[in-house]
Amino acid sequence: MNTHVSKTNTFTKTLAGLHLLMIIAESDGLVSAEEEKIIKKYIKTNYSFLSNLESEMQVLRNLPKELYLPHFTKSASDFFSQSNEKERLEFINFVFKLIKADKQISREENKFLNELYNLWGLD
Repeated sequence: MNTHVSKTNTFTKTLAGLHLLMIIAESDGLVSAEEEKIIKKYIKTNYSFLSNLESEMQVLRNLPKELYLPHFTKSASDFFSQSNEKERLEFINFVFKLIKADKQISREENKFLNELYNLWGLD
């Protein structure tokens, strides 16, 4: 399975959002069933045309931890460039639901949430 992350290809907003969510969920070492359910619901609700969801999730599960931050930064940039402020704020609200899904917010999840705020210039 290819775990290489391209720095030149731009992800669609759909894929960028999925990648952001998966990295946040994976950052503490385990994607809980609750987190995975929320991710799938979000993608199916907002992007029903994403047909390769399972394969994308598997690629992200195999992404080495040392590539999380650069991949997260790229995904955040791609999402930002294809979204408006309202969509970004809705996405942030969804991220809150995700990180609270397993009833605990890890230091790693909080780190990525703060990084997203910084990258998108949110208060």
